Amino acid sequence: MELVVHGHNVVVTEALESYARKKLSHLARFWGGVQAAQVMLEVERGQHICEATVPLRGAVLRGEARTSDMYAAIDEAAAKLGRQIQRYKSRFEPATVTPARDETKDVVRDEIVRQKQFSLKPMDPQEAVMQMNLLGHDFFAFMSSESNQVNVVYRRHDGRYGLLGPER
Repeated sequence: MELVVHGHNVVVTEALESYARKKLSHLARFWGGVQAAQVMLEVERGQHICEATVPLRGAVLRGEARTSDMYAAIDEAAAKLGRQIQRYKSRFEPATVTPARDETKDVVRDEIVRQKQFSLKPMDPQEAVMQMNLLGHDFFAFMSSESNQVNVVYRRHDGRYGLLGPER
């Protein structure tokens, strides 16, 4: 598995990189669909943050952890990714026979329970952020006035904003 480790406001030592490789390499053994991963290690306001991203066929999985220790953040992010990969794997692999004792458990399925249509007004990302905040939402879809394509602005866990858009 190809693993790229970056640092922001932190020096990525050989020990940190080796630890991240060790913790995330098991994901490839866990499921062969994992070919690559990116890890961003960051220190922000005394918090050690590990953001790990794994592209899969048709999906991108992401695990983020914030702790007081970088090694613990790597552990937690790797565990989150492991759980996400298991959920992803269970959706796309053939069903297996489950023991009778599991038949009584409630199974939560990802299903769409509400559908909403809206018009997309051309605007720039700053105006979209303003609209999102006025509505009190955590994300907002809009038509980019620059590219005439659908984009989404969203509020990140750190309070800043992100912008999603199609590849050009």
